[in-house]
Amino acid sequence: MKVLFVCKGNMGRSQALREFTTRAVQERSSLRSKIEIDSAGTDAEAIAKDKGNPDRISLTPNLVEAYRRQFEIDPATPNRKAVTKRLVEQSDLVLVAEPRLMHKLQKRFPGHHSKIRTVKEYLFGKWIGERRQVIDDPVKPTTRRFGAKKPVEKELVRYKMLKECKGIAERLARKWDLER
Repeated sequence: MKVLFVCKGNMGRSQALREFTTRAVQERSSLRSKIEIDSAGTDAEAIAKDKGNPDRISLTPNLVEAYRRQFEIDPATPNRKAVTKRLVEQSDLVLVAEPRLMHKLQKRFPGHHSKIRTVKEYLFGKWIGERRQVIDDPVKPTTRRFGAKKPVEKELVRYKMLKECKGIAERLARKWDLER
């Protein structure tokens, strides 16, 4: 089974989700060889133009260092990639960090509508309201949500993300058991 996590720039949320979920999957020996996890971003133009040059997607040295320290990932590495039709086709499940990006992908890839979901929709098994679907960035001090700045408690957001990724691994394990 292939799972693709998607955010806007494939430099923060999707990479953190990929890393945390990979770790949660690795803890479950029954899933280790059965689940492949990847990440990508919807902002294809910025990623394609600036591969290896993260400055245009507003990565500050402090932000890069915070990701390295908290997640052991490097959002500045040139392994960032854009969502492509091929990536979506090859994935069994596409989990998106926020509804706006989910709607964008569903329009762009209409034949794959059913496998493109927000992380929280997949986790809870239902739509829980537009505003509650957004995955906050656990490193940035604030997040923009529906045009307003909202302060984010970094440790709380990071804790929630870890918990959500463990929940995703559990759902994947149940799904895998049902499909065998």
